[in-house]
Amino acid sequence: MTEWPEVVDNLIKIGLPAIVTGAVTIFGVKYNGKASQDKFLLEHKTKLLEKISDDVDEYFSALNMLYSKVAAIVKVMPHDIEEVVLSKAQINAIKERDKSLVNKWKNRQSSLSKLRLLGAKDSSKKLGLCADLETELRNMLFFDKDYPNYEQICEHRKSSRTHQRKYHESLAKFYEDIAS
Repeated sequence: MTEWPEVVDNLIKIGLPAIVTGAVTIFGVKYNGKASQDKFLLEHKTKLLEKISDDVDEYFSALNMLYSKVAAIVKVMPHDIEEVVLSKAQINAIKERDKSLVNKWKNRQSSLSKLRLLGAKDSSKKLGLCADLETELRNMLFFDKDYPNYEQICEHRKSSRTHQRKYHESLAKFYEDIAS
């Protein structure tokens, strides 16, 4: 009869600590796996946002160069002239800058897609507004052939830069939010 108390005593001394150790190990592994996954996702999102930022900056640079080319051409004219008439050489110079911008459209579109994937709705909306201003400018220059005077191009460029700044602020806020 003394066997049962010894068995119970050994079970409590050996079995109970083993069960506790096993439970703690399972919870620890589960927590560590989740932490590793979270760390991987954060690193991936950070790299993706850095790529988006680089691509959009290249697009903005090409857009700003187009604004600069148009402004440089019309600056020598009266600033408030009603109808701007450009020479073929001036139009070709603008078209040349426009080609650089068109080559950066893939950067913009890829970035928009990635922003949507990440759930950065505000940033993608603000980048879309920049694209709308670009479309407005290109329509003026290439389809309507209604060339802006210096005051108009400066105002349009100012609006574009304001939207670009708002996009950058939005992206920085999103970056900050995922990091915290």
